[in-house]
Amino acid sequence: MSPPALEAFLARIYSDSEALSRFLEDPRREALAAGLDADQAEALERIDRPGLLLASRSFEAKRRGKGGKGGKAPIIGDAAIVQIPPIIGVIFAR
Repeated sequence: MSPPALEAFLARIYSDSEALSRFLEDPRREALAAGLDADQAEALERIDRPGLLLASRSFEAKRRGKGGKGGKAPIIGDAAIVQIPPIIGVIFAR
């Protein structure tokens, strides 16, 4: 599949928490179901999951920020709690 199709797939998993959850459960299945080729599906199986979750959370915060709700994750000690429903909360040290 073309690079724009891969980019569209990545944009969807960055911005749609349900798509992200399905992807994390089975990256290959979701990539192939989206029409990506076997090489792209294999590459996506090796995606940096913590980086993916961090980017997804960042984009979510930016979208919320446009609505006037801020966008900062709650802070406990020196860590920020990142919640990506329905995925388990992940704590990223600052």
